[in-house]
Amino acid sequence: MARAAALAVRSRTLIPNPRRNAMPTIQIQMFDGRSKEQRQELARAITEATCRVMDLPPEAVDIVITEVKRENWITAGKPWG
Repeated sequence: MARAAALAVRSRTLIPNPRRNAMPTIQIQMFDGRSKEQRQELARAITEATCRVMDLPPEAVDIVITEVKRENWITAGKPWG
């Protein structure tokens, strides 16, 4: 039993894992107010472009969208909202 477990552990390390080898995480910060559909379409388009350019499967691409209230986005000392 212990030998089988050791083989299983060893065999797992031989399987390439695209998420471990090449995992771009793309962070997007934008004003709040976009619809769920717009955010999903943006994520789809960025995932497709990333996969094409970097030759990766979609499972290797993570996208984090952070929505910021305009009052919390400040440029040149002045808030946008």
